[in-house]
Amino acid sequence: MIGPVALGDLRLAISVWLVVGVFTEWGTSSVITIEVAKDHRQARPMMRSAMRLRFLLFALTLPAVAAFMFFAGYPAIVNVIVAIGALTSVLGIPVSVIRAALTGLEEMSSIGRFDVATETYLVAATILMLVLGGGIVGITILGTTSAALGYLWLRNVIRRHDTSQVVAPRLSGRPLFRTGSSYLVLGISVTLYLQIDTIVISLLVGEKELGWYSTADSIFASLYFVPTILMTTLFPRFARLHDAESPTEAPALLEQAFRTLLLCGTWIGISTVVVSQSFTTFVFDHRFAGAGPVLAVFGIVMILGYQTILLGTYATTTGRARVWSILMFISIVASVPLDLVLVRWTSDRYNNGAIGGALAYIVTELLQIVAGIRWLAPHLLSKASLGRFVRMLIAGGATFAAGWPLRREFFVIPGLASAAAFFTTVIILGTLDEFEKKTVRRVLHAALRLRPRSHVS
Repeated sequence: MIGPVALGDLRLAISVWLVVGVFTEWGTSSVITIEVAKDHRQARPMMRSAMRLRFLLFALTLPAVAAFMFFAGYPAIVNVIVAIGALTSVLGIPVSVIRAALTGLEEMSSIGRFDVATETYLVAATILMLVLGGGIVGITILGTTSAALGYLWLRNVIRRHDTSQVVAPRLSGRPLFRTGSSYLVLGISVTLYLQIDTIVISLLVGEKELGWYSTADSIFASLYFVPTILMTTLFPRFARLHDAESPTEAPALLEQAFRTLLLCGTWIGISTVVVSQSFTTFVFDHRFAGAGPVLAVFGIVMILGYQTILLGTYATTTGRARVWSILMFISIVASVPLDLVLVRWTSDRYNNGAIGGALAYIVTELLQIVAGIRWLAPHLLSKASLGRFVRMLIAGGATFAAGWPLRREFFVIPGLASAAAFFTTVIILGTLDEFEKKTVRRVLHAALRLRPRSHVS
């Protein structure tokens, strides 16, 4: 309803606060989660220390943001969105801090309910705002109200964990600042890595193709729900296992997660390639046709990205965040020339420079996987993992072969054909291990419990 150009403006403004956010966070989210996972009594004192530090850092960044917007010369609408985003960022500070503490407390169900409620509100309110003609300014204001309501919700949740026993924060003031700085480097590298393509596309090909890229990227990001859920669960577990000096449990847990994410990533990634064009055509109008090819490339990126998220989490929780930071900065350095070359090439050849921004990720994500396994987890090159990789190559090929000829049909048709081919191949090859079989049985059992009692009987 707002079109790709306005969407590009919105994406640009959001990128500004994402970059600012990584500085104001100062790595404290990871510090809070790790410390609370080790000692639940640290939740309240660590939250207070982190909030004081974050509010101070936010105040210090405001002049820099104002100067950047003044000299960048962006359109007036971008400046308005950025100004509204300042309030959203302030309200987002306690939300982020409480979420980090709840993750350390392993309150996954509370976080899940909060996320569902927040997204439901945003979807309904955004549709209403657009129908009423609010445009991107109205959408930005909704982000502020969502942050305010989110704070009120999470504050009530965290109060259930208040304890009468008063303990001092394990890290506060300068020690928290110093400890958070190691995670800050990783946060900066990840944020720059994810936002550098946005900047290059905006400079080389303009807002329309940036809008295509933003559309595909939003769909692509939503399909990361599998590793997002898994990492939220594994983050405190990795931290505890590493702190307890369990030399075998954490690597074994990593290998299991690696194999399972390879299974899920192959299915979802190849299916995304197959349905990308028909899905974007169905959901959006002709102005967004350029988002389809970008989403198809992101489908390949997804298979690799599922693994890099896992390796990054493992590095962060086992005290090797610096190693992953180095990998991320190498990826950033590689991304700039890749984006410059590929964005120009795809713009000239396909009249869609956004494709080049997605293609660059294939190279950098592959680099991270190879280097990450080499430096962080060489044990992943096991017989079981290699066997899973070969089976996924076969299953991925079957998935593509079944869905690609149907790619111009209504997206449900190639999607179902791809899923049938994938799971048939997985069953024939005997791919699932005991953990995955038990997980499937639990999911099916839970699904049956949701059915009406009369149907079950």
